[in-house]
Amino acid sequence: MKSSRRGFTLVELLVALGITAVLSAVLLSLVTSTLTLWGRSAVALSMDNQATLILKRLQQDLESAVVRRDIDVTWLEKTEGQRGISVFRMFGELANTSGDDADPATIREVIYRMVGAGESGSLYRTESTAEAALSSGYAPQLQPLQPDDEFLLSEGVRTFGLQFFSDRTTEVVSPSATDWPLMVKINLVLLSPDGVQRLAAVSAGESNESVDQIVVQTSRRFVQWVSLGGYPW
Repeated sequence: MKSSRRGFTLVELLVALGITAVLSAVLLSLVTSTLTLWGRSAVALSMDNQATLILKRLQQDLESAVVRRDIDVTWLEKTEGQRGISVFRMFGELANTSGDDADPATIREVIYRMVGAGESGSLYRTESTAEAALSSGYAPQLQPLQPDDEFLLSEGVRTFGLQFFSDRTTEVVSPSATDWPLMVKINLVLLSPDGVQRLAAVSAGESNESVDQIVVQTSRRFVQWVSLGGYPW
């Protein structure tokens, strides 16, 4: 009896291999897209968390601000730099965060500092003790130009901006005890780690990418209004 079995022809094998290749390509594309989307989501979540930390800390500090008209002190000061504000100093009535039991929860100086001369920078927050503020007559304390890593808030800051207003439309350019603002507009632009690396490559002359294009692709902007404490008394 003749067997009814028949092997695959060369054409059938080629068709099967073609279908398998197409399915494999589709599957690879789906996996790659999923991993890319997951990676972007993870980066976006990390940037959201950093922004929340910075904005929450700023809000606590600004709402605790203190100022007195009868003492000739610069209670609040900002220095403009390449990436917005380079140094922001203020006095606030804050809880003890130094870890020293002898350091009371009262008026102390707070400093926000941007470090970095390239297309992005690192934002630090430091503070002096209440004893230093009181004993110096609320004079600004010397702080390191490069704070320790424990004071780092973010190392991927494109812009750190603070604008002061007496109302929603009237800006106070130079806040003082006699011209004290009521509100602060925080403008924060963060970069992803990839954005920081690409901008560093441009600054080092290792890449000819457009800075504006990198910023558009890898940054997120956060804006928040905060009430400023310390109405002069």
